[in-house]
Amino acid sequence: MLSNNKGAALIVTLVVLVVLSTIGAAALNIGVSDTKLVVAQQKDVQNYYVARSGADAIASYLIKNPAQFETVKTKTVSQKAKGEINGQEFAVSVTGDMREFLIESVALDEDDQEVDKIFLQMKEFNLMDFSVFADQILLVGNNFMITGNIGTNGNSITFGNRDVIGNVILGPNANSASVADAEANATGTVEKLPTQLVFPPIDEAQFTEAWPGGSTYTVTGGQKKKFTIPQIDQSGNTDFMITGTGAGGEVHLLIPSTQANPILTNGNPEIGTTGNAKLYIYYNGTGTMTFKGKAGSHVYVYAPRASVEYNGGGSGEMYGSFIVKSFTGPSSTTTLAQDPNLTMEDLLLEGVAGYVRSGWRQ
Repeated sequence: MLSNNKGAALIVTLVVLVVLSTIGAAALNIGVSDTKLVVAQQKDVQNYYVARSGADAIASYLIKNPAQFETVKTKTVSQKAKGEINGQEFAVSVTGDMREFLIESVALDEDDQEVDKIFLQMKEFNLMDFSVFADQILLVGNNFMITGNIGTNGNSITFGNRDVIGNVILGPNANSASVADAEANATGTVEKLPTQLVFPPIDEAQFTEAWPGGSTYTVTGGQKKKFTIPQIDQSGNTDFMITGTGAGGEVHLLIPSTQANPILTNGNPEIGTTGNAKLYIYYNGTGTMTFKGKAGSHVYVYAPRASVEYNGGGSGEMYGSFIVKSFTGPSSTTTLAQDPNLTMEDLLLEGVAGYVRSGWRQ
């Protein structure tokens, strides 16, 4: 009987050992498989971020050096530019035009084969998205209502008594106190630029026609007139008005940079438009422009080296954008509204102000 018990115990022990061995082998296989899966997943993640980092590196360079777009594009069209991150190579190319372009970046393995790819869409930074953008100083002015975005390359903005109905962009060196002040005085978001925007030069070669004289001009629907004007003369206390017929049109006026007094004023004359016309004023000089708009008008000023003193525009809204060195708003109750339908292509400029990342995709 004892012998039989010993035999049964041996059989049970052998069965248990076989079962445990099987379970151990299975567990080992599972462990090895899990390890291989984790390693593969880690490699996939690494490939993705190598490709993304390559695209982001080119984007960062062009944001800081927008004038280098054509050079970068030309160099990467025939053969992708290569770089390396943590010992792994990537290759990038740029296609499109200076207003909007696509960066393609691929991660490469040790055999120079593509293992992941990503695309980054880039768009031109649109200064016309702003009611006011000042290179250095932006003083909003008391009681002045701005319904649109404002921004500066500078470190801070001096706000008035009324909130800005829009977003605020501050220069890259703005401190936390300036950001908090902007957040307290604007209804939208507050952001800092990654780098200062470059104000593109005016394409003066396009202004081939001399201003016909007088203080009024009528533009018919669809026309885009470009004039060189000695200065906007309101010394006779008369308004300077552009009138549109039909669907309206555009008048672009270049004031010579040598003109120290780009706008002569006397009393309360206004600058404005009627009949769906739009007026663009360009000035590359360093003088001060004293501007009084007319309610209901569409007027846009591009004076990157000049100061603008905005003296109001009546009780209604004036639509406009002021892209200037410094801007001082009025203390009177008046409203400047942003035109939401304009892009940088509406201005007669050379080059772009900068770029923003507009979307990633694989």
